[in-house]
Amino acid sequence: MPTSCFKSRTKLVPAPEREVAELRSEEIWGISFFKILKKTSNEMAVLVKNERVAAVFKSGDIEKRFPMFGGMLIAQYFKGVNRAKLLDEVPLTFYETNVLCLPYVCVERVIHYLSDGDLKKLNDASKRPPCKIMPLKGDVSL
Repeated sequence: MPTSCFKSRTKLVPAPEREVAELRSEEIWGISFFKILKKTSNEMAVLVKNERVAAVFKSGDIEKRFPMFGGMLIAQYFKGVNRAKLLDEVPLTFYETNVLCLPYVCVERVIHYLSDGDLKKLNDASKRPPCKIMPLKGDVSL
């Protein structure tokens, strides 16, 4: 019998199963820690902006409460923090000067499909000065 078991009423339950049960039952802002493990980076970007959620993760208590899954929860949190930062840096001019003249909601949805690397490139490109287009020599204007 493994030593990482505890007695739960009448039978022995392994520690990982107990911790998964705790992940499913404990919630912050109406979302269980178990569901946080399954969230995408875009969903986490929205979640980390909530002050209560951020306070729970910044307290440093997660790894103590969930010794096996705490590291994964913290990694999810920081994945959301990084994604939120990248999404916040997308320049307003990108929304205003989109080539296809799409509505804001469509542009927002397209941006959420971009990878973190693509968002970094987009943000870096917006910080560079615009290119000057020089006319070709001998160009005949109509």
